[in-house]
Amino acid sequence: MATTFLTLVNDTLKRLNEVQLTSDEFATAIGFHASVKDAVNIALEEIGQEQFGFPFNHQTGSLTLVAGTSTYAAPSDMKVVDWDSFRIVKDEAENIGAVRLRQINYDTYIQRFYIVLSVMKLHSALSQTKPTLSTTITTSIRLH
Repeated sequence: MATTFLTLVNDTLKRLNEVQLTSDEFATAIGFHASVKDAVNIALEEIGQEQFGFPFNHQTGSLTLVAGTSTYAAPSDMKVVDWDSFRIVKDEAENIGAVRLRQINYDTYIQRFYIVLSVMKLHSALSQTKPTLSTTITTSIRLH
């Protein structure tokens, strides 16, 4: 069941044994009723800052990967990343299937992939051409 700001304010007023607001009175509330509106709004803001899992905090985005680039900057307003949501999007033109990407720690990255990336960079520098692998990564990220 959807809850509106008016409903939350009226539930609070009801618990305080105060007269509830109508939708006509809500925008022009003064005094105690205005204070309750402010208090509910502040509580919602604090919950949104502390508890990132709420659906209204969820955003998705995509990032085009470039061959030879191993790190990318995150959006400045990002607070939490849902690492389990990273995937490579299917690209029939490049004959790439959809793949879920798993998070690995930095030591594993160095052990498994750093040497491969170094060889690719060396090969690219020697041949004066960049590798042509390019794909898109789409992820669900929670921004707060």
